[in-house]
Amino acid sequence: LPVMALPTIITVAEDAIKQFEKQELKADDFAITVLDLSDPANVKSGSYRGGEGIYPASVVKLFYLPAAHKAMGDGKLMDSQELGRAMGDMIGKSTNDATNWILEAVTDTGNGPLLKEDEMKAWAERRNSINRWFSSMGYSGINLNQKTYNEGPYGREKLFLENNRNRLTTDATARLLSEIVLRKYVSD
Repeated sequence: LPVMALPTIITVAEDAIKQFEKQELKADDFAITVLDLSDPANVKSGSYRGGEGIYPASVVKLFYLPAAHKAMGDGKLMDSQELGRAMGDMIGKSTNDATNWILEAVTDTGNGPLLKEDEMKAWAERRNSINRWFSSMGYSGINLNQKTYNEGPYGREKLFLENNRNRLTTDATARLLSEIVLRKYVSD
């Protein structure tokens, strides 16, 4: 466990293992991150396998929210009724169409037919700007450059997906949630 681990993290992990023993869940089948937000100026955390990759599902939408706010703050994305509707639908209704619109808007990338190699490289560089932003703040072990799909991608999105599946960790997700709760990224 990390040096900053909360004393209760061992108890939380042990309790989880006991709770799921009947379903044959093993200690290496899950990951837990615990945060203590009682002192917002000094958030403490501890984790059990918190750096392991987890299936991101709709959780990536929470990461796209502060990225959209950052893009607005940088003047790269204009606040509008449509943007507000898309962010509301992305978070409130968890719609993939809204999520994909936000990711395209934040990274200045759109879907379409395959591109020539140099154009695809430039497109991928723009799409990866979201990963670079989170990396610059110390987030690690994550990939957020993929749209969310029901049936699967086509064109450049399909080509890009082959080596770029979304990936999150419990540590990164817990950190983002705490930073949203503590109003670090998202304002009223």
